[in-house]
Amino acid sequence: MAKMLYLIWPDHVYIDKCIEAGIDTLIVAVYSLPGDKNTGNYFDTWEQTLDVFKRYHDKVKCIALPVIYEFFEDLPESQCFMQANKYYRRSFCPTSEEHIKWRLDPFKELYEKGLCHEVILDTEHYTGAPMIYSEEVRCDCPRCAGMSWEDQWKTRAGMIKKYPMVTGQMWSHKWWGLSCYPNPSWLLSEETYMVGSGEGCSTKFGYKREQASAKKKHNVKYRFIPGAWIEPCNGTDKFLDYLKYLKSNSPYEGYWIYTQKMFSRWSKMDKGQIEDFRKSSGFYEERLVDEVDPNFFTKLKAIN
Repeated sequence: MAKMLYLIWPDHVYIDKCIEAGIDTLIVAVYSLPGDKNTGNYFDTWEQTLDVFKRYHDKVKCIALPVIYEFFEDLPESQCFMQANKYYRRSFCPTSEEHIKWRLDPFKELYEKGLCHEVILDTEHYTGAPMIYSEEVRCDCPRCAGMSWEDQWKTRAGMIKKYPMVTGQMWSHKWWGLSCYPNPSWLLSEETYMVGSGEGCSTKFGYKREQASAKKKHNVKYRFIPGAWIEPCNGTDKFLDYLKYLKSNSPYEGYWIYTQKMFSRWSKMDKGQIEDFRKSSGFYEERLVDEVDPNFFTKLKAIN
């Protein structure tokens, strides 16, 4: 039963508090690769991220979560997704072995050194068109010419499976993507963020229906771990009740906590972003979690 903490803007004080309260797995979001142009103005640099693995790899399970979207510079044309004679310079071609190696070799090295124990991919292609993870669209680049969409993704699956430390993905939407990983694979869901009650999560996500569909259509099985986000729960006790439900009810394999503002002193959410969240969800807390509830970590430890 996994009890996971997703790290964005990692704060070691709050990571330590969570581990003391029973968190046994860190999901380390990685937006930067070695040598890219990230200066740390928004997401952490590769060096800052590497420090997290060095600090915690021998204390808890550490999962690297590379975001599969290029934030800081354009990809070479040889790695790009192409459609209607247009190269999408931040989106990858599914048959580019060059891109797979560039994206995954740094994590292979971390894995071989024992600094990370697994790798799960964040399929961050809902950030902009073409949404190649949620729409069955084929790449039209010269390498992909004559290949069907299905053959392109079978090619990608074959390349990813050469990296046995890659064990699943975050955010699915289209279940065929899970065929790129071992069977069963991890599936970390973001669709459960805003639900706020256990019964609603089970019904809204349609776990059993989707599992049957995935198995029938794509011959894949997955271990489903729902994400929980404290701000939309409008209170620490409601959030803890939600974690309790996710931890104790089948078919869930545990839970993972999304940390944005309340678990990090280094959060770079600005006032405008916070107000946008308040407008959409009706609640957004600017204080840290134990400033809101001094007993939060004691309660979390009791659940775990």
